[in-house]
Amino acid sequence: MATSGSDDLPLSISEQHRELMAAKTLVSDLDFAFRLQIQEAITVSLHNQSSSSSFPPLPRMAETNSPPEMLTDDVFNFASLQVEEIDRYEQERRDSEQSEALMIKLMTDVNRRIHDRKLAREIESMPEDEWMQYGDNIERPFVADEVSGSSSPSSSSSSSFSYSNLVSKEVFRLYFKGLVNRVRVGNSDVDLGSVWIAIWDPHDNLLFELKKPMAVSGTGRKVVELKALIEGLDAASSMGLPKIVYFIDYYPLYQYIVGRWLPKQQKVATLVGKAFLLHQKFKECAVSLVP
Repeated sequence: MATSGSDDLPLSISEQHRELMAAKTLVSDLDFAFRLQIQEAITVSLHNQSSSSSFPPLPRMAETNSPPEMLTDDVFNFASLQVEEIDRYEQERRDSEQSEALMIKLMTDVNRRIHDRKLAREIESMPEDEWMQYGDNIERPFVADEVSGSSSPSSSSSSSFSYSNLVSKEVFRLYFKGLVNRVRVGNSDVDLGSVWIAIWDPHDNLLFELKKPMAVSGTGRKVVELKALIEGLDAASSMGLPKIVYFIDYYPLYQYIVGRWLPKQQKVATLVGKAFLLHQKFKECAVSLVP
């Protein structure tokens, strides 16, 4: 079976990693052999000149297995940097695959709940005489493959899996909050920040929640609130949710998002721009101001 280019990439990276490690070993071995040859040549030269020369003997090179600081060091260091870069890539790839698997599992659970509720509503609306006659024959099993269905809300979506037909009809809710607290530590005041996001389905089931601290040195509330919003939008996009509405309880932030106010601070303007870009990953993305 033919292998796609994306499937071949990890194998190529692994092969390159092995080749670089072998190259590092070869460079080190050749360099050490070169040191030995130089040492032997100097020893022979000193021995031949010892009886006739009045010059003091040259100092003996230190015998060590470590490579000398010569041109080969540049090659050695470059190979080391490449190995580190490949290791970093492989770790990021493993993390991405694990995250994708978790998201697919989560969306499978979401689809199952939507499927079950839809079937339950149909049964509840069925006339009693019809239920008595056909109820025992009603079967509509959930198919987990629906999560990888072909229905996609937007060609610009960067989600690694497609949206299912069930989820594409639902509107999910995103709540977020960014907090900055000033506490006394010793003789100085320290700002501590944190973000909280929560994603709920239309039937009040909590799908995802995240709480984490955040560095806020010299950062105001607007920045922390925007970072919390970006975290939430990014999580919803990664989950493959096509339709969301998110709620803002901070009036200035709401005005920035709807475009009525223009941010004066460059950092705030940059974060607002990131939020707008994330909007494009959804088929529908609405905002609501919480009084």
